[in-house]
Amino acid sequence: MCNTDGSILARHMGDRFNKLSPVLQKSHLGHSRLTGVASVTQGNMIARLICRLFNLPQSGANIDLTVDCEHDTNTMRWRRNFNGHPMNSSFHRKGEYLVEKLGPFELTLKATEQQGSLIYQFSKTAFLGIPLPRTLGPRIVASEWEHNGRYQFSVKVNMLCVGKLICYGGLLTVESVL
Repeated sequence: MCNTDGSILARHMGDRFNKLSPVLQKSHLGHSRLTGVASVTQGNMIARLICRLFNLPQSGANIDLTVDCEHDTNTMRWRRNFNGHPMNSSFHRKGEYLVEKLGPFELTLKATEQQGSLIYQFSKTAFLGIPLPRTLGPRIVASEWEHNGRYQFSVKVNMLCVGKLICYGGLLTVESVL
């Protein structure tokens, strides 16, 4: 396994990183590929329009998902492919926070460990570099955990006046660590 000093997530979490399950640690060090199946659901008509506008994955069950992950000291890059639909993001540190850049959005968060699982606590959102008031920003609940030796995850995004924007999750296998 790679040296945890070379992982932005391990540096962000400190000793709590070592409490993550072995599958989660392995998936957040160096270069890895996760493969498996995911499901995606979008909310009402307004939510579907917003998802289309920002090129988020379409609703579906049993969607093939590949995630190519690169982790180093200063950045984390996730290249997701939902059955041919790309969704890429990158993370960098800003003080005691991680900032995920996803298209025109910057999502500020902290990663914490709970019983071997990884919980992302989102605190604020910026759109095109402009901070959004909490009432206008998305409410995001995201976590990762180990299930029967595999990587499982869930992401739920809600917005005021829209309700559910998008939810996606799946069960993946850590195919390789380069």
